Order: sequence, then C-alpha cells, then structure tokens
Amino acid sequence: MDVDKELREAVRVASRQTAEQVSFSSALAGRIQKEVANQKKARRKTAVMSGTIAACLAAAVWVGQQQGMFTMEGTGASQTTITEQTNTQVKNKVTAQEAFAPILGAVPELQGLRLEERGNVGDIKQVALLKGDRYEGEFSYDATTGQIEWYRYEKEESREGKLPEMMVAQQKAITFLQSVLGVESKQYAPISTHKLTDEGMRNGTWMNVTFQKEQEGARIPFDIISVQIDSKGQVAFFGRTNKEEQALLGKLTKSLPELNPSPTLDNKSMYYGGFEIMLGNADHEEWKQASISMTGKAEDLRAYRLIQEGATWKEAPEALAKTTANDFLQDMVGADSKNYRYAYKNDTVEYQRYYNDLPVMNDTIRMSVNQAGRVVYYSKEAMKKHELASFPDAISALSEEKAIKEMEANIKLNYVQLFPVKRDERTRQIIQTRSLLEYTMSVSTKQLGQSPSLGWYIDAANGKIAYSTGNNGLDYDRRNEAKVFSVQPSATRSIVKTKEEAKSLLNKQFGVQVDGFTYNEHAGSHPSTGQVRKSYVWTDKNQKRYEVGTDEKSGRVLGIEMPRQGNQLTVKREEAQQAALEMLATYIDPAVKEVQLAEVIEPGGATPVSSGNWGFEFFMSKDGIPVLDNEPNEAYIVTVDPTSGKANGFENRRGTESHVELPDATSVISKEKAVEQYLRAMPLKLVYLLKNEDDQWLERPILAYIPWSYDENAGKHLHIDALTGEITGEP
Repeated sequence: MDVDKELREAVRVASRQTAEQVSFSSALAGRIQKEVANQKKARRKTAVMSGTIAACLAAAVWVGQQQGMFTMEGTGASQTTITEQTNTQVKNKVTAQEAFAPILGAVPELQGLRLEERGNVGDIKQVALLKGDRYEGEFSYDATTGQIEWYRYEKEESREGKLPEMMVAQQKAITFLQSVLGVESKQYAPISTHKLTDEGMRNGTWMNVTFQKEQEGARIPFDIISVQIDSKGQVAFFGRTNKEEQALLGKLTKSLPELNPSPTLDNKSMYYGGFEIMLGNADHEEWKQASISMTGKAEDLRAYRLIQEGATWKEAPEALAKTTANDFLQDMVGADSKNYRYAYKNDTVEYQRYYNDLPVMNDTIRMSVNQAGRVVYYSKEAMKKHELASFPDAISALSEEKAIKEMEANIKLNYVQLFPVKRDERTRQIIQTRSLLEYTMSVSTKQLGQSPSLGWYIDAANGKIAYSTGNNGLDYDRRNEAKVFSVQPSATRSIVKTKEEAKSLLNKQFGVQVDGFTYNEHAGSHPSTGQVRKSYVWTDKNQKRYEVGTDEKSGRVLGIEMPRQGNQLTVKREEAQQAALEMLATYIDPAVKEVQLAEVIEPGGATPVSSGNWGFEFFMSKDGIPVLDNEPNEAYIVTVDPTSGKANGFENRRGTESHVELPDATSVISKEKAVEQYLRAMPLKLVYLLKNEDDQWLERPILAYIPWSYDENAGKHLHIDALTGEITGEP
C-alpha cells in the first residue's frame, strides 16, 4: 500500500464511515499521485493548501471506488458465488446471478468470482465482482428488467500498451454484443470506433466501439451502446443508455442543440444517488466530451459540463448570459423557475431559490455561458424535495439582536503568521506576507464573503451557534476546549538524509529491525512552498508499512509511520494523549513551545484505509491563542496505538519552518467592537437552510442567521484585525 499518509488521511476524512470500504493498492497510489501532479501543473486557482487538494482527491477516490474505478474490498454485505444458486429470490425481481449470466457466457474467465451488491438507485443495483475479498470489476443492472446498465473489468496490466486495430476491435465488440444481447444486438449498428484515453480517474486507453439503435434505417437519438477493448483484446467496459436517460438527453437538445444525438458513451457510473455518463463527440470537432450527472433514474439534471479539447472559451457578456441562462432555466425546471432569483457573480450566472422572501440556501442553480451564447456548465445543488408546509414561518425566528449576542459570546482570537499581502500577478503565488492577530468566528474555517459552505451559523429557533468541521475534519471550534499544552522541543534533532539513517532511526527510537523487508523510496514537492519531501519506506511480508519522511534539503524529520500492533482498544485518551505529547516534543519545530488540540480522533477497528489509531492533531499556540501559518490546517498530527499505548506516527503538515514575531494581544479591541466591525463587512442574513452544519440534508428546513457580505466582497476572504478593527481582505 504505497501511498503517502496525507492522501490516506484525506480519504479517511472525506468519509469516516464510507471510506472504510477503500483498499489502497500500489496502482491506486500511483493514480492518485498522478492526479496530484496534474493539479499542480494546472495551477488551479484555490484558496487552500495541499491538504484540501488531497481531501478533494480523496473524496473523488472514494466515489470512484463506489463507481468501480479503483480497488475495493469486501464490506460485509450479502455475498454469493457466481456458481451458486439462491433460494431467496425476491418475487418478480431479477437476481444478480440471472442478470450477469450473459456476460459470464461471453467472458468465461469470470467464473468463480463472487457477486456482492454495493449500492442501488431504485431498482438499479451495482454489484462488485470479487476474487476473495479483492475487487476485480463490477456491473450494474435493472432488477426489474434484468438489463445490464454497465459492466467494467479494467485490468491494471491492460490499461496501457498497443491497442488492437480498429476493425479487430470492432469485430470483438460485435461478438461480445451478440453474446450478451442475443437477437437484440441486431437492432444496433456500429457508428464509431476510436481510441479513447482517460488521463483522470480511470487512467487508461481503450478502443471505444459505439453502436446505435436503428429503426427503418433511422438512428434512435441517444439509444447507444459502447464496448471498450483493452490492449489485451479483452472487453474492459460495456455500457448503454436506458430509456429514462435517452428521454432526458432528448429534452436537453432543446436548449443544447450542439449536443450530438449520436454520441459515443465514454463512461457510465453510479454517482450520489443517481448516475453520471460521459458522452463523446466522435462526429464533430466543436466539443470533445459532455459530462452529464442525473438524479435518481434520470429524474432530474444535476450537472452538465461541456469539455473542449485543448481550448478555453470566453464568457458571454452579462446580457447574453442572462438571456441564455433564463431560457435554459425555464426548460429545466419549468414553472418552478419563478421561485429563483437571478444574480451574476464572477462570470457565472446564479439562481437562488427564495421562499417567503427569504433565500433558501443549498438550493442554488449555477450556469456558465460562452461568448457564442451556449451553456457550457450547469449545476443544481438541491436534490432533496421539501413540501412548502415544512418551511417554518419567518415570524418564529428569534431577533437579530439575540443572534448578535451569541456572536459576541463566541468570537475568538487567532494568529496568522504568514498572512498574504501580495501575490505574483501571473502565478498567483504569495510573494509577501505579514503577521496578523485577528478576531474570527471560526478558527477551523476561513470566512469567505459569500460562501455556499458555511463555517458557522446561528439557529434562529434556539439562538445557538453551530460549527462545521474544517479542512481534514478540524473541530476546534465545535469542541470548544482551547486547552494549552506546553512543549519542550528535544535538544537534539534527528537528521535523516540517507536510507541507512532512516533505518537507524526506526531501530533506535522504535526498536524496529527492517532487514529483509521490501524497500522503496520516493520524493514529491509541496504545491505551495516547493519543499521536497523524501520518503524511505519498508514493507514487511504482511504488507505492514514502516516509513520515515524527511525534508530532502535539511534532513529534518517530517513524518513517521508505524503499523498498529494488535486490535484491542485498551488505551484511554489521557494515556494516549500523554504519549502523543512526548512524541511531539521529539519532532516538533524547535521554535514551537506551546500547542492546542485541533482535533481528537477516537480509535476503532483497523480498516484498509484507517489504522484505527488514536489521532491527536495540533495547532501551534501563543499565550493561549491558536497560531496558523496561513490556512486553517493542523500543524502536527501524532497517532498512538490503542493497544500498546505507544506513539506510532508523526506528521508535520506545515510545509515550512518559518516562524515570525507575533503581535502582543494585550491591546486588542473588545469582542463587542470586533463583532460590530465583523457585521459591517458581513451582516447577518436570515435564511432557510436545507443542510445542517455537517453538510447533511435536513428532514425539514430550518431558519438560521448566516454571515453574508455585500456583493463587492463576495469572493474575498475577510479578516478583522484585532488591534485596529480594520477589515482586511486577502489579495
């Protein structure tokens, strides 16, 4: 399992419950690392550091596994062997074995794999193909009709290499189709055979053969089937559009005439309670692919994105964008469009739902229109429907004055060591910084002028503040402990610049002998600072991992990872916390003398993506005030084995050794004055919320007060200088 700890940690944070199903392989690690490199090359404009990039990728990794893109392992769901017969069939429902039989007939090598249901959207079920507990492939089928929606069997060794010639690939696809569909295959004629390369999550190349249904010589719009042949001449993917998807795509052509009714089907997968399909444009050069995400069984359009090969388009002038977007909105939501209000922000058209003259957060439609007057991007956030009767009356909300009192009780101080003052105009890299002592409502999250993801809000029913978690699950504000720990850094620092020095550290400090273990080393640079991290990794015969990560230039230790010993949960928090503080003192930056807990992770059972260790994440601190470098990220992470009570992991997530003189906090303005200044920049707004602080859909909408800046500060991160009261934005 050769993937760096930051990414594994990010996956864990991305979904503490569902990510337990993920299993990392060396191939998956390579694909994640490749995607990180692509992110760096793209120089995407972002307000976060690598932790957030990793978390976003990690979330994508888990979703990809649910879609069958990555290696998965068993989850304890119901399991059957392909060769077994079941006596518990649901009446009038097609079983997985029955649905899979035609594919098994076409691909005999699948004999003996287990079938394990992994999810469903209505009657459409997703089933994993397992060899033992290891994921080999998947298929999805309609339990009512037995129709296969897609089948995926992408072997690592077949993702690259010389592909078969076009006619050979086409004949293989025809043979497969005849075997799987039987007589029905005669209704489909090949319309395209071309090389398909996916450098994203699938990370491979195939010959994509697309068929379209014909009746009386005419093609049926969007009734398509694709069969993808790999470098070994085997079928790696089979997918088709169903009747509901064909109807939705046909509806889209009214507003998107450029959508080719005879596209290729490049990919299809289950996606957040619905499906996502990737259509290719083999006949025209105008666009390359269209990504279309649907809710349920194509009941509603969730997202649409047009992808153009190697080009970018210019945004339309606002007048043209508004006209085009208004027409598209009418086509998509019909009479309901009257409940949305128009706004134009950062070259994007936004429609916010309103009810009782109050905005309904989490119900926003966004569109981008190009200079030709075409919609190239569409997204609809709200997928959960609420009856109007479920919305509370605004008269029931407590007064804004009481909400302000709650703000005054919870606003807090925070240091930022490297607050950005100036950025390079071309690269957007920070080139000048200063220290800042600020007042903030949330240390764990940054305050964007108008943010769709709320760091905090005040419940208008009970007047209490609710905090979301920050990057990597930080819950500093929610826990409200703010306990300070003094740290005395070790007088001698461990310096590791070679394999032998890393080996010696593991032996002297942890008593580990790695002789005879498989060895590997790799290096990668920090996306913001350019710091190169070198990792020395040993893996034993049980695939347990021992790693020392260092700054390549200085040799200082940035990370240590050791396997957990045993599965018992015998160590209490107090004992584990003390072990973590002792480990921290050994490897912490020498200028840091004080820390606070940013998050505490409870131990649990070991899973493929999480060791189940105790986890202690720390902010730096000065005089009881948390200290951040810039972004709201933890500075250090220490893990402790819940069986032995010994610290077995350390991670320095700062990306820099920089420490600066911080201003004195004795002359700060009062909390009341700070809140007054805060509200000048970001006044409170009474809104309806459809999601809670954990970004989970609520059963019923609630009323809440949220911070909401004026439009000129909508996209800015705003800070309140605690010494002057000045409102400061980041460049």
